[in-house]
Amino acid sequence: MESRETAKVLFMAYRHLVARVAVKYAPSPALMDDIVHQVFIEFVTKAENWDLASDVRSLLTVMTRNVARRHWRDTYKNQPEKTRELADHIRQILEEPEDDDHLKEYLNQMKLCMELMPDKSKQLLEMHYFNGIPVKDMAADLRLNADSVYRAIYRIRQKLRRCIEMGILKGGRHV
Repeated sequence: MESRETAKVLFMAYRHLVARVAVKYAPSPALMDDIVHQVFIEFVTKAENWDLASDVRSLLTVMTRNVARRHWRDTYKNQPEKTRELADHIRQILEEPEDDDHLKEYLNQMKLCMELMPDKSKQLLEMHYFNGIPVKDMAADLRLNADSVYRAIYRIRQKLRRCIEMGILKGGRHV
């Protein structure tokens, strides 16, 4: 029982680290808290298995990454094929060794391109990718045909990709 109390104290000391790792690997920011809670539960319930005197940071980092990966699988296994492909692509990008400069440039360029998009395009991307709303539900909410929404999202992604690539090639400048 003493090891569980020690595990609780250690977890609380490193909870900010766990939250940062969870945000990095979470399929959506809304799941970060779920991932942190799951890591806490697993860390404390298996406290007898851990050497709590050694490097707990590494253990918590690996546990958080693994829990987040499970969330990726569980969250997207029932999603349409294109959404799963996109989620897998994003997961692969996150798991690649970090090239901070390239990633920062890409994210900055994406932000610039998103700011240039019409409000309707931003709304569709936010609804589908950030809020996880299925296209059929989006179509019903917007009183549109589901095929039209699919095509619109596809075109938006294509334009966003071209904008990002052109901006990076031009050094972040848009013409």
